[in-house]
Amino acid sequence: MGKNALPVIAVVFALSSSLFGETNSSSENTGENSSLSISFTGGASFNALTNGFFNNWGNGWTAGAGLIYAPTRSVSVVGSVSYSRHPFQGGNINLIAPAVVGWNGRVIGSDPLTILEASGGIRFTPPRLKYVTPFLSLTGGVYRLSVGKVIVESWMDSQPQTVSRSTYNGTGIVTTRNFVSLGFGFVVPFKSTFSIQLEQQLTQTLAFDISFLRSIASVEMKL
Repeated sequence: MGKNALPVIAVVFALSSSLFGETNSSSENTGENSSLSISFTGGASFNALTNGFFNNWGNGWTAGAGLIYAPTRSVSVVGSVSYSRHPFQGGNINLIAPAVVGWNGRVIGSDPLTILEASGGIRFTPPRLKYVTPFLSLTGGVYRLSVGKVIVESWMDSQPQTVSRSTYNGTGIVTTRNFVSLGFGFVVPFKSTFSIQLEQQLTQTLAFDISFLRSIASVEMKL
C-alpha cells in the first residue's frame, strides 16, 4: 500500500459517512475496535537444534490457526493449534550401528515425525507504528508427537544370510511433550482489520530433547 493510501481511505470513509449516515460508520468502527481476531499461520520448521534420537528427522513445515484477544493495544493473548511434519533423514549413527564388532545394520523403511500442537501465550507490542510494528511473544503448550516407525535390518558378518528385521526402539509410538517458545517478529498492517505477521520462534521441550527454529507468516483478521 502506497504512502498516500491512508489519507485517501480517510477521505473516502468521511464521504461515505456523510452520504449513507451513521449506521455504516458505526459498523466500521465496531470492526476497527474489535478486540478479537483470528489468524492463519504457515511456514518452515527447522529441526536444526535438536540433539540425540530426534535429530534423525529433518526440517519440515508447519500450519495452524489461532484466536487472539487484545485487551489493550500493547498486549494480546493468543491461543492456537497447529500441525507440523518432519521427514525422516537418518544421520544418527547409533540408530543402525550398535557398538558391536561384526554387527551390521541399515534402515529400510521410515515414517515422518508429525506433531499436533496446542498452545497459549502472550504477545507484547509497542504502540503501533504506521507501517511496521515489532513484537515479542512468549508461548507454552503441549506437543503430541507421532514418532514415525523406523524399520531396521541387521545381521552379523559371520551370518550374512541371516537378516533380522525389527522396529527401532522408541519409534512407531505416540508421546507428549510440554514446551515453551520465545518469538520475535513484525506486524505489517494493510487495513485496520487486516494485517500480516512475520515471526521467528525458538521452541524447546521441557524435557530438553527437542528444539525447533521456526520461520512463520500469519494472516490476522479482526472479527
